Amino acid sequence: MALIYKIVALLSLVVSFIQITLGGFVRASESGLGCPDWPLCHGQIIPPMEFHTLIEYSHRLNGSVLGILVTTLLIICLMNYRSEKRLTIANYSAFGLVVGAGILGGITVITELAWWIRLIHLGIAQILAACLMYIVWEFLFANVRNVHIDLSPIRAWKWKMVLCLSLVFLLMLSGSYMVGIGASSSCSSWPLCKGLSIPEGLTYQVHMGHRYISVLSLAFVGYV
Repeated sequence: MALIYKIVALLSLVVSFIQITLGGFVRASESGLGCPDWPLCHGQIIPPMEFHTLIEYSHRLNGSVLGILVTTLLIICLMNYRSEKRLTIANYSAFGLVVGAGILGGITVITELAWWIRLIHLGIAQILAACLMYIVWEFLFANVRNVHIDLSPIRAWKWKMVLCLSLVFLLMLSGSYMVGIGASSSCSSWPLCKGLSIPEGLTYQVHMGHRYISVLSLAFVGYV
């Protein structure tokens, strides 16, 4: 059963990355309304063979596979590893996140791609991937706990790593927000925008804010 759990955990992680990639492709190709209804697509289980429809449908289909994998992961955990508290909490969290992501995916279609719904949807997807990475690490490298390792240098960097990950997460969300409000091409010059560091106008400020967050993230990641 341990081998099955490892395989399902790794598959879940890989499929979650594919799901995030497909979500980005759906957005970039403007295929978000390729399936205008939910949970069916054009009222059918198997939709018409049209480009935008197939792109959106592949995203939904991959999400369904991810949901099945995460549910299987939780069931195996409860049957065999319930005593592992951190692993159990992580599995429950992953299950809740994948359900939430699926519901938000449906709401995204129903609200005709409201930018703030897409922003939350992306945030949940990123947290789910992080949760699955933790599950893989916790289970595959659990034997490391039995080895004596001096963790004091790692603890000293704990909050630096937390801040580093938070900045990268904020960078992705700010990028989604920038695209969502149509500010991605508002500043055509670089590094300034219209010759100013903070120009007037919401779209310009959002665009420059994303640039500043990216510079800060790059600098801090390089430092860490």
